[in-house]
Formats: sequence, C-alpha cells, structure tokens
Amino acid sequence: MRLKLELLWIFYRKFFLAGLMINVALAFFSLPLAAAILFKFLLVVIILMQGKLKKNFSPLVFYQNLGVSSIQLLLGSFVLELLGLVFIYKLTEVIL
Repeated sequence: MRLKLELLWIFYRKFFLAGLMINVALAFFSLPLAAAILFKFLLVVIILMQGKLKKNFSPLVFYQNLGVSSIQLLLGSFVLELLGLVFIYKLTEVIL
C-alpha cells in the first residue's frame, strides 16, 4: 500500500503545479464548488480518453510494471485534486 501511495505521488507531482493553478483560477472566478468538481472530473475523463486513443504508446508502463494500473493513478490523482480544490475553496472563504 505504501509503495502504491509513493508511486501515486511520483506520478501526481508532475501535475501538482498545473492543478494548483487551475484550482486557484476556479476559486478566483467564484465558480461553484460542484461545477469546479465537474470540471475537474471532465479533465480526468479527457486525459483517460486521450490515453485510450494512444494504445501503442503508454507512458504509464513504469507504474503498471510496479502493480499500479492507469485507472488507479487517474483516480488517485483526481482525489488529490479534489482535496486541493476543497482546501483552496475553504481557504478563500476564510480569507474573503
């Protein structure tokens, strides 16, 4: 379990800054939290579909060889994104 969490972090940290900037932009434009979650979900679906279209090239082979499927990576990243999104939204409520 610990290995899977470490691999999830290794995978997610590449997207951390971009996800943080998107979360801040969504909070800055005062998008409702439900709409922001839907937007994040749609981004994950688009990434998943793009990965399915590229069947010959899989950059996730490293993780799959270590026992973490691409679905686990995407769902784990989605959960981390949601945690960051809720944190940013709660932080903006406190500040403003």
